[in-house]
Amino acid sequence: MTDDNDALLWQVWMTSVQLPALTVANELGLFEIVYEKEVTAIDVSDALGIEPRPTLALLDVMTSLNFLSVKEGVYSITQTASKHLLRESPFYWGGMLDRMSKMAITHDILMMCVKENKSKVYGDDDMYEDHHQNKEQVSAHCYSMHSRAASSAEYLAEFKVFHDVQLMLDVGGGRGTYSVAILKHNPHIKSTVLDLPLVCELAMEYIDENGLSDKIITQPIDFFKEDFPLGNDTVFFADVFHDWPYEKCLMLAKKAYKALPDKGKILLHEIVLREGRGGPLVAASYSMAMLFATEGQQFTFSELSKLLKEAGFRNVQRQLSYGYYSLIIGIK
Repeated sequence: MTDDNDALLWQVWMTSVQLPALTVANELGLFEIVYEKEVTAIDVSDALGIEPRPTLALLDVMTSLNFLSVKEGVYSITQTASKHLLRESPFYWGGMLDRMSKMAITHDILMMCVKENKSKVYGDDDMYEDHHQNKEQVSAHCYSMHSRAASSAEYLAEFKVFHDVQLMLDVGGGRGTYSVAILKHNPHIKSTVLDLPLVCELAMEYIDENGLSDKIITQPIDFFKEDFPLGNDTVFFADVFHDWPYEKCLMLAKKAYKALPDKGKILLHEIVLREGRGGPLVAASYSMAMLFATEGQQFTFSELSKLLKEAGFRNVQRQLSYGYYSLIIGIK
């Protein structure tokens, strides 16, 4: 096969059915069926109440994506799917998959985003002005963010950088996913989740569920209009900077610098583009998703380092984190 064949175009074209196939398999409960016992395609067809042809189509795609494995016609679930695609798992991606099943990025929508340089996730509504006044939308958004962050939060919580943290601000902390995970592994820490009022209500429910209301509090805030509270030694941002353009991220970094004592830390948990850009593909695609959903984009480490140094931080370092994530650390 020569290098100029059209295999790459086929790969890109077929990605258009992979996510919908996954959301359909998830909604049907395919992974629970395969998890309970090893099954044949006929077993799955009978359990789902669907014909053999669509059953085999779903099984083939899920196996090709390494969510299932097959040997001599018998299917079993993989470790990745067991952790992230079973409803009973604390790391279940269901919230994100449900959201993606209802929020497809079409050619026409993406064309408008490209031409107007504006998010179209809620049509012409402003995501942060209109969306955060609607509790149902806020709840769906927070749950989807939680579902894809839970496993990375659990992994990050074991990093040594938290060993000497005492008081932490979790800015834009959503449901409290990272604060809860970090404090479970580091019970000496106390954390304040800063977010909009409706989000803080949802965060307190999750914090209470985990028995951490004595360790984690919430504080409603519009972090572009108000200063961060003083008295904390660490300011933490998880998937926040990629929501905003450079100038607004710089403003947030300066607010963090102002709120911190000498030797205080800023922590950014982000998926980072490689230097020179052009990849990796997940980071580049995530940046395109930000064009659809936010005002922001993914950054390179050099861009984030420059931004933090411009805000006054020094000794900026990068540590590889969970999956595609990196932890960026700066010291005041």
